Amino acid sequence: MNKNSARCLVRYACVASLLLFLIFIHVSGSEKAYAEVVGHLGITQLLDLGDEIQVFFELQGQDSNNINNLEVSEFSASLGSEHLPILKILPFKQANEGIATVLLVDISKSLSPARFSKLREALVNWVDSMAPVDHSALVVFGKETRILSDFTDDKGHLKNIIAELGPTDMETELFNGIIQAISLASQRNALIPGRRIILLLSDGVNDAPGSATREEALASISSSGLPVFALGYVPTGGSAGEIEKSLGTLGILARSSGGELYREDKGNFPEIYASIHKRLLDSQVLWLDSSNISRDRKSTRLNSSHVSQ
Repeated sequence: MNKNSARCLVRYACVASLLLFLIFIHVSGSEKAYAEVVGHLGITQLLDLGDEIQVFFELQGQDSNNINNLEVSEFSASLGSEHLPILKILPFKQANEGIATVLLVDISKSLSPARFSKLREALVNWVDSMAPVDHSALVVFGKETRILSDFTDDKGHLKNIIAELGPTDMETELFNGIIQAISLASQRNALIPGRRIILLLSDGVNDAPGSATREEALASISSSGLPVFALGYVPTGGSAGEIEKSLGTLGILARSSGGELYREDKGNFPEIYASIHKRLLDSQVLWLDSSNISRDRKSTRLNSSHVSQ
C-alpha cells in the first residue's frame, strides 16, 4: 500500500485499537514559558500512514487562546516504550490538509420547524465554508437512519439535499445513527481527506424500538478513533431531569471520542457550527516517524509531551 492509499485510512488496520492518551505536559521556567503556560493539550485524531503517524491536536494557554509558532524541539512523543522522532509540526491551515465531515442530523419532531430552519441555515453555511479539498456527507436519523449523501465536494448537491430536510419522525435511533456515521467515515478512499469528523445534532434521546445501545455506540467510537462534535439542543417539552440526562449522554459520547458537546441556545445553530469549524482550522498537525514501530495488532498508548523552551 502506498502512502496515498494509507492516508485515506482513519486508522491503519494493524493498529486499529491504538489508544491516545496525554501523559504529561512540561513547562520550563523560561520567559516564553511564563508567557505561554499550557492550559490544554488535546489530541483529537490520529492517522497511521505506515512509516509516519499524523497527529491532529489543540494546544491552548491558560487564557484559552491557541499557542502558535510551535517548534519540533518543544515536543516529545513515544508509543509504549518506543520513542517516536518528531518530523515536523504545522498549523492545520498551512498543512494542505482537508476535512471530511459527516453531517449527522436528528430529524425527529423534537425540534420545531422554526428552529429547524436555523439548523438548515447552519448546515448550508458549513457547506459554503468547505475548502476545495474538503468533503462532506449527510446522514439523517429518526425512526431509521438514512445516508442521503456519501462524501462529496459538490456544494450544490449537498445544499439541495439540505433544503429538503425537516423534522418528520416521531422516534429517534440516535445510537444507530452514530454507528452508521462512523462506518461511513471509516471507509477506505484515497480521494477523501484522512482527517474525518462526525458533526452530530441531536437532543440525546434514543427511543426507537430495536435501536443500538449506548454501549454499542461507545464501542464503535472507541474502535474508530473519530472525533464526534455534538450539538445538543433542548427539545420542546420534557422535564429538566430528562433533558440533562439526554444531553449528558451526548457529552459522554463526544468527550470519549476526543470531541466536545456544544449546547444550543435559542436557535444559535449557525454560530455554534461556525465555532466548531474555526476550532478545526485553528488546530495543529504533527508528524511522527513510526518506521521502526512493530505493528502487531496490540493496543498501546501514544505518550505526548509539550515542553516550552
